[in-house]
Amino acid sequence: MNKYVLSAPLLVLLGQAKEGKWDEIDAVLKDEGIKLEDLNWAMWEGKSDDNDEVRDFAATLFNISNLPLDQFDQAHVHSWMWAEENEIVQGRLAIALYKRGSRHPEVVACFEKALKHPDLAAVAEPYRKPQT
Repeated sequence: MNKYVLSAPLLVLLGQAKEGKWDEIDAVLKDEGIKLEDLNWAMWEGKSDDNDEVRDFAATLFNISNLPLDQFDQAHVHSWMWAEENEIVQGRLAIALYKRGSRHPEVVACFEKALKHPDLAAVAEPYRKPQT
């Protein structure tokens, strides 16, 4: 039995993620619908799933959420980002950390890759520091 569980509305979206229905997820998943329990699930359950779509969904929760992360949680997400082989998941995690203020060289490098990725550029762009 898993220690961490998703809130009921996000369980439905997780099912859609497993089927690759990202347009439907993107249309309804908003920051206000993501709770701390959902981020706990993402950090401790979703990140270790063998299914790329589940890990992508877990990373998306961090990416969309504006809930603050303490130093421990940021370090954990950073470690996940660095170990993650899926470039979309890695990019989403980099965006999540970057938008929360991390400028660690590994985060910046992954964020810059996300800015060039066709599936992530539009998500990363709002957080890019304006050129002066």
